[in-house]
Formats: sequence, structure tokens, C-alpha cells
Amino acid sequence: MLKRLLEVTCACALLSLAVASNALASSGSLRIVVRGLPRGSTARYVVQGPGLDKSFSRNAMLLGGLPAGRYRILVRTVRVRRGARSIVPGATAFPSERQRAFRVRGGRATTMTIAYGAIVNPRVEPLPSAAIGVIGNPNAPQAILLRAARGPRRGTIFTSGPRAFLPSGLVARVTGVTRDGGLLDVSVTPVSIVEAVPQLDYTGSLPLKLTSNEIGAGGSSSPQLRAHAAGGSPNCASPRLLNFSADLDSVEVRQAFLGAWPPQMRLTLAVRTTETLGVAAAAVGIDCSFDLGGVGPFQGEIPVGPVVIPVYATFPVQASIDVSGRLDVGTFNVASTTVAEVAAGFDQNSVSLSQQGSNVWISGSPSLSGSAELSASIGMQAGVGIAKGANVHVEADFGPDFTWHSSTGCELDVDLGSLSAGVQVFGRSLTSPTWTPFVLHLWKGCTPALAGSPGVASGGGQPSPPSSGGGSVSTSGSSNPGGDGTPAAGPVPGGTIPETVGGVTDTWTDYADAGGGEGSPIENGQTVGVACRVQGFAVADGNTWWYRIASSPWSSAYYASADAFYNDGATSGSLQNTPFYDPNVPVCPSSGGGSPGGGGGTPAQTYAETTGSVANTWTDYGDAGGTEGPQIGSNQTVQIACWVTGFRVADGNTYWYEVASSPWNDAYYVSADAFYNNGETSGTLSGTPFVDPTVPACAGSSGGTGGSKPTYAETTGSVAHTWTDYADAGGAEGPEIASNETVQIACWVSGFKVADGNTYWYEIASSPWNDAYYVSADAFYNNGETSGSLLNTPFVDPAVPEC
Repeated sequence: MLKRLLEVTCACALLSLAVASNALASSGSLRIVVRGLPRGSTARYVVQGPGLDKSFSRNAMLLGGLPAGRYRILVRTVRVRRGARSIVPGATAFPSERQRAFRVRGGRATTMTIAYGAIVNPRVEPLPSAAIGVIGNPNAPQAILLRAARGPRRGTIFTSGPRAFLPSGLVARVTGVTRDGGLLDVSVTPVSIVEAVPQLDYTGSLPLKLTSNEIGAGGSSSPQLRAHAAGGSPNCASPRLLNFSADLDSVEVRQAFLGAWPPQMRLTLAVRTTETLGVAAAAVGIDCSFDLGGVGPFQGEIPVGPVVIPVYATFPVQASIDVSGRLDVGTFNVASTTVAEVAAGFDQNSVSLSQQGSNVWISGSPSLSGSAELSASIGMQAGVGIAKGANVHVEADFGPDFTWHSSTGCELDVDLGSLSAGVQVFGRSLTSPTWTPFVLHLWKGCTPALAGSPGVASGGGQPSPPSSGGGSVSTSGSSNPGGDGTPAAGPVPGGTIPETVGGVTDTWTDYADAGGGEGSPIENGQTVGVACRVQGFAVADGNTWWYRIASSPWSSAYYASADAFYNDGATSGSLQNTPFYDPNVPVCPSSGGGSPGGGGGTPAQTYAETTGSVANTWTDYGDAGGTEGPQIGSNQTVQIACWVTGFRVADGNTYWYEVASSPWNDAYYVSADAFYNNGETSGTLSGTPFVDPTVPACAGSSGGTGGSKPTYAETTGSVAHTWTDYADAGGAEGPEIASNETVQIACWVSGFKVADGNTYWYEIASSPWNDAYYVSADAFYNNGETSGSLLNTPFVDPAVPEC
């Protein structure tokens, strides 16, 4: 009887264990991290899913035992109770996304980040609809006229985008209210943006619209500036000799970030222009410069919670012509997008000015005896706020420079001349680094002169559609578009796919960054043999596919952006609406995720790794999310390109593999702990390493748990606290580092300024911090010492590299 009772008891226990094991396998966990709130503020959100509909008010949280399935987070606004710098108590923090949907998977941990992107101070309001006009300069009004019974309180800050009576928008504080008959005169004074909005964060494509056109010549009301002759002799007192136009096809804001503490500004502007350079009458022996006025302002508004902040841009234009000899009637045209990226502040200081999607063509049949130079300079003066009182500003100038010597041909370059930016916060002026001007070569052509004859550039008068390829230039109407002795391509090799370009297309040995060695361009309309395609540098239109060109003289050693080809069987016409790549072109074997094949096109090395269980794949290794890819089956062997550091899974691993094999094709990642990583292909995964040490780190990876990246031993001089967010010494708090404890440091970053003024923070590589936590670097000796006082020790060890 006793034996039977024991058998029943054991069976029940085993059944309970089986039920518990199944429940564990069908449930997962959710980790929530909050970003963007000032210290002392707590996020508010609701988590909804299978059997769950609960409100939370925490900045870091882990929910376990959640049934697998679909969930969503509803994020609430937060009232800031503690003031800091320009953030006033009672300010409202607005989430970047009001709600996010996600999936919890059985046996997996899911991380969701809640971001607050905008903070609006109290008593900041949109300009009332009752506003009907202004007193004083519309661009900097002394007062606003309101048709209302009651006026606003003194100290209220009004914001507005451009209106008919406020062409520059408004960011101003109310200083007084008086009644004049049926209207209220609301006196205002401009204020800094951070007084109204201490923090804003916008990413997208915000078009700016032309609100007026202040130009010095031409009189056009469209976003263009023109100067050309109706006849007559050359005269440097007027621009009538020039056949010149500058069309601003589009102006857009791609990114705008402003943070009050630490002070930081980031702004990205993209300007699409079409310029024409030429003469409307024969020019003989002249050297003239013209100030042609300006185009603009262009205006827009960035939404920040319930209010908007105005954005502006104006474009002064100059032109010049220098002819030694005779230049006859005709024009050279260039269309391109200039992208200005600037950052100024404590965390990031950088500037970048680049050209995208350039296109060159000729109108008419200009000819030259001697030499000529025609140039245009388009300035850009832009900012966030109103032009008269903005505390965020950007200035740049760029433009085409056409040179022609009748004996050698002609060239068209873009002069990227100047770029600067700044932000005013708390009376301090923070500026971007110095920009070094440079010239970008776009096009070379024109037939050199024969004895006794002028040089000629013949062609029709309609522009080609702009090429969408990375750095490629389209030309039309030229008898020799290349004009630089480029060798003709050899025949299409057998076993390759013939593809035809829609414009002159640049080739490179390194498709990962459209660099390395530059090869001969592929001429407009030329058909070449393509061996295969790889994913690499993202060009202006978003394409990331690159073709390996098998034809001579490229001979599989050079690559071209695939979007410069028709890819649909066509061999002429516009590239607009054609596919980025031809699906008949195979993926290059083991392309290695964008590492340059170069030097003869040898594929990058990959590494065979075998799973010990079914493994899920994702496009975003940072949070095990993005788009879910095909699963890798249990005990399946795949080719791995490299490893990166990403989301920390349940067992603590942070290594993720980039899967090179088809159908993943270097676009998906998988947690590396799902593989044996030791040469085994079967058996248990227990005790196997997180990563195979023979697999290299992907370019730019910062290491992972137990990784092989170099670390640096540093010793604390006191107990040190650790945090996941070094920017405000917040986020989730990690384990303390004991006094006089030595840990491994990966690198340093600039972050929150502690009491002694230090802003260096160390990323801690040692377990249990595992590169996920940071510590103020001034808590360490940083000079090789391991005991004694910290007085007069350096803030940071100079041997430790920047992250």
C-alpha cells in the first residue's frame, strides 16, 4: 500500500513539473525602459494584452509570466513636478508615440522603450484663433490684436506657425493687455525657444513652404530666382547678360532636436535645387559678379505637444562670370539635393554638407574660344524659432562652378563652401566645429577645340530626369557625356545578367560606404554584365542593393548602386518608378553584410554554425524586434557573417549573429546562444559558449557579454553607483561597485555632469554589468593606483577609448 502511495505521489509531482514546464515555455517576460523624462519624473502607461489591462507608474519594470501573444502599451503624458534648468515645475512631457503594439513570445524576454520627446512648460499656449492682426513689424510684432472678451494672463507664452499677419510665426511672452474698443492689444516680447519648449525631438520629412519671395532680380513669385537678358550689350552694372536661374524645388527638415540640459541641438535640412548657368548673349572678355537678391523665406512648423514651433530658411544668391575670349549662347544645368547636418552642444558636435541625386544636362549649343568660368553661390540661413530671435541657427553656402577651356573641355563642380550652426542656452553660445570647404566633382564633357575652331557642347534643351543612384550623374544632349577617355565596356560575359544604366554611373571597390577605389564610370545607356547583388551603402532614395559588375574593365572588382539601372528590361527612358534591383540577379554568395568584397570581388568569409534549438530571427537586434524573419530549424547549420552586441536574452547573452545564408541574406539577426559555438552539431546547449570566438565582430560593434574586445582594468576609490542611462544618471539602477574593487571598462562616453564637474562615464564590461550599465568615471583612480585618496586624480584614464 505504501509503495502504491509513493508511486501516485511521484506521478503527481512529475505531472506538476510537466505542467509548470509547459506553462513556462508558453509564457514570456516584458522589460520596460523609459527615456526622455527629467529626474524626479515618473512615466505613466497602460499595458494591455491577454488577460492584462493594468496601469503602471514606473520608469523601469520587469513583468514575468505573461501569456504569449499580442500586447500594446498606451503611454500617458506626465506632469513634471521638479523643475530643472529651463524646465518649470508643472511642465508637461509628451510621449514620442502614444501607443505601441508588440508581441510577447514564450520563453523569451521582450524589451520596450518608452520615449518622451517633447516637454512644454506651463502657460505656453497656441496663439488663439481670435488673433486677427499685429501692431508693428509682422516679423517681430510689438502686440497681437485679439477679438476677445478676456485677455491672456501676463507671462503667458504664445507660439504660432506662419500666418498671413505673422509670416515668420511667433514665440513670444505676453507683457501686458489693454483694451481698444472691441479689440485687445496684447503686448508681447520674443523669447528663447527653451523658455517655451525645453525639449523637442522631431524626425521625419517636414516640408517648408515659400511664404514670400524677396528677390533682387526677375520679380518671380515662385520659389526661383532668374536673371537673363532681353538683348543688349554686356554690362556688369546689371545681371542681364547672364542666363541664370536658381529654382528651389523643395526645402525640408529631416531632423530637429533641442534639449536644454545638457544643452544640445541637432538639425538636418535638405534643399533640392536646380541651377542654370549660361549667357543670353555672346560674352567677350568680361569679369562680372552679381548679387541677385534672395529667395524666401521658407516657413514651417514643428508640432510639440499642443503647440508648434516655427522653422524658417532664406537663400541669398550670387552669380559671377569670367570669360577670356568668346562664349556663345547656351546653358549648363545641374539639379541636386544638398543636405546640411549640424550638431552643437555637450553630447555631440559635428557638421556635414553633402550632395545627393545629382543630374547634369546641356541646353542649346554653347561654344567657346578661350576660357570661361561661371559660378553661383546659394546661401542658406535657417533656424528654429523666429528669424529675429531664434536661438537655433544654421548658415551654409553651396553652388555650382562651371569651367571651360576650349582646348581641354569643360567640367562642372559643386563648391561646398561653408557651414556653421549654434544654439543659445542660458546665455551661453554653443557652436558647431569648423567646417573645411571642399569641391565635389560632378561632370566632365564638351568637345575640345580643333585647330582654328571653338570648343563645342551640343545638345537639346530638355532636362533628363534626376538619377536616383548613389552619386551617379545623368547627362543628355551631349555627344560625349563622359568626355574623359573612359574605356568602352567589353562584351557581356556569359553566365551574367545584362543590365542597362539610365545615367552615367559611378563604380567603387567598396559597396559598404560607396568608397574605396573609384573605377571607370558606366556611361549613360550602356549595358553591362552583372554577376550578383549585395546589400551595402544606402543611397539618397533608400536603396541598399549594389551590383557586382562582371564586364571589362570592371571585371568583378567594382560595384555600382543597383538603382541606377532600369531593372525591368528597359534600355532607355526615365528611371522614375523603376525597381531598385532586378530580382533575376542572384544574391552574391556569403556577401558578409556589406563588408567590401573589393580586390577582385572575393566574397567575405563566413562561418558555419549549428543551432541546438529552433531560433527566431529579427531585423533589429537592439530589442529583438523590427521585422521577424524565417526561423532557423533545430540542428540546422547556417553561414554567419559576424556578431554584434544587442538585446540581452533570458540567460544574459548579448551576442547576436548576422545570418549570411539565404533567405536571411545578411538582413536578419539571431541570438548567438542558440548555437553550439564549439564545433558540435548535436546534443545539449548546456555549458556551450555564448559565441564562437572565431567569428569576428561586425564593423562598428562594441562588444558583448564575455566578448573579445579590449577592456581596461580600473579601480574605484569609493562605492560607485551604476545606471543604464548615463545622460541623466538614471534609467534602471544596477549593482553597486564596491570601494577599491577593480572592474573591466570598455570605453567612455560624455554624460550627466556630477557634483565635481565630471562628465565622463565608463561602460562597464565586467559581469554582472555586461556593457549594459555605466558609472561616473571620477569614482576611479584612473592613474594605475588601486588605493589611497581620490583627491587630484584625473576624471578619466586617457588610455580608455571613447565609445
